[in-house]
Amino acid sequence: MSSSSKSANEANMLLQKAARGAGFGVAQARDFGTAAALHLYASRSEGDLIDALHDRIGPITTLPAVIDDLLDPT
Repeated sequence: MSSSSKSANEANMLLQKAARGAGFGVAQARDFGTAAALHLYASRSEGDLIDALHDRIGPITTLPAVIDDLLDPT
């Protein structure tokens, strides 16, 4: 495993832990870790991630709900 791949995996895991610590569920934390690692890899602001962790009605919770609604519109 390359060091950059290992670093990306470590970042993902730490970001998942941050989301879990902020009170998000396992699935949301996993998705947040992946998206947040890509966000940072693209040299975007870590402030956006901090804001997302503080936002109880934000992208971490809203996007999965939208996807669920699309898959099961009943």
